[in-house]
Amino acid sequence: PPRSEASQPPTTADGGRFYSCADGVVSKVELNTGAGYPGTNYRIWVKISVRATIDYHFEIGGTVPEQRRRDNILVAEGQRVRAGQHIGNLIYAGDGCHVHFWVMEDRNDPRCPTAYFTQTVAAQFERLFVSPWVEKRPATRAALCQ
Repeated sequence: PPRSEASQPPTTADGGRFYSCADGVVSKVELNTGAGYPGTNYRIWVKISVRATIDYHFEIGGTVPEQRRRDNILVAEGQRVRAGQHIGNLIYAGDGCHVHFWVMEDRNDPRCPTAYFTQTVAAQFERLFVSPWVEKRPATRAALCQ
């Protein structure tokens, strides 16, 4: 039977769903991460071990009200999340919207997440980057983490 509307997962018509890639605890949610431009960008950090945190930084390509950003963040600080859990949606507010996805070890500079994947999973993830709907910036980039 069809699921009731109340049991349907949250969706967006903007730019797609994002899922936690590992079990962890949401350690930070930020609403204004757009270099001082109000109404731009937002971020979700998921602490997955004592040393490692996954950073999902949503860059929306424009400006939207705070409530719209809040509506597309589906987790709260301190919340436990499971691998595969829908944690947020990318808002499409103009050209250039995208998500930065990286790992921070000991709060140091971000590292490419593919370094933590098996070779098979890293290759599958990299194949997403060569899809015709993914625009490389700069166009000369050969790999996601270049």
